[in-house]
Amino acid sequence: MGGGLSILVASESLFIRHYFSYLFERNNTLRLAASGREAIEEMARPPGTEKFSETTEKFFRPFDLVFINDYLPDMGAVELLEKIVSGHPGAKTFVLLTHSNDAKRLVERHGATGVIMKPFTTSDVLTRVREALPAEKVHIRNDLSFYF
Repeated sequence: MGGGLSILVASESLFIRHYFSYLFERNNTLRLAASGREAIEEMARPPGTEKFSETTEKFFRPFDLVFINDYLPDMGAVELLEKIVSGHPGAKTFVLLTHSNDAKRLVERHGATGVIMKPFTTSDVLTRVREALPAEKVHIRNDLSFYF
């Protein structure tokens, strides 16, 4: 694996899942979930390529970075966010929001690292990630030229 990030993207949108997969495919481990239930399953599923960590005493590597879409078909973003924050306390979690009304509450009361407002650009996403993580850990594609 070589120092990349462990990333979870939870979104009902196939486009958003593919977008983040494309953005972070270089030297990172990505897990994609189309629902809250799938995201919870991904949190518990031991990756086949990663080894047991004696420091965490778990058979999976905790996520470094999590993106949660504001709409999931089977559970609210807040419920999933709380499960991720409790299960992966070191993860930097971003909620992708359509309306700014919930932004402050998600960060202050529910433990999100931050929000990314839709519509967003690749630059918006990378700026937020680089603010949250050390630059040397952020491995992205070199040929990014599109917007979402």
